[in-house]
Amino acid sequence: MSKRFNAQRRAQLLIGLISGIAILVLCYLWLGFFNSYMQSSKEIYRYQPLMARLVGIEKAEAQLQSANELAEADIKRFVFPDQGGADVAAAALQQKVRNLAVEQGFTVSGSQILPSSEGDGFQRLSINMTLNGPMSSLVGMLDSFALLEPTVAISTAQLSPGRSRSNEQRVNMRITLEALRWRS
Repeated sequence: MSKRFNAQRRAQLLIGLISGIAILVLCYLWLGFFNSYMQSSKEIYRYQPLMARLVGIEKAEAQLQSANELAEADIKRFVFPDQGGADVAAAALQQKVRNLAVEQGFTVSGSQILPSSEGDGFQRLSINMTLNGPMSSLVGMLDSFALLEPTVAISTAQLSPGRSRSNEQRVNMRITLEALRWRS
């Protein structure tokens, strides 16, 4: 009976051992799946705000395109376009200012394109001009600079009395003007 008992006992121990190992393997697999589930949940939680932003951007696409078009229109009003290079843009600026000065009754006795400088996606174009004209037209000419498109800024201005053959007071002006050119 002891041999039979030992064989039964061994069979029970073997079944218990195999059952224990199977339970441990199942627990290990369950913990692995649970850990994988938790990691995936964390990733989904992390990506939810990003996905919500993308959905918001998609919904606002028409508004963003409209805002972009308005911004591009403003840039075109304020800066020279990228086409043609800095020399072409500076020459266009010089011609615009010359024409404006002549319209206001000034004569241009000297005009020079200065070297451009770079920064923040723009080139700073500079021109230097020497003008002579009636004092009464000076304010009108300076005001008309503010109306130029692309926008022109006066960086320096030197005024001195000019020679006059009549009673009208004249002014000599040496002026440096700057404008921006878009760099893409």
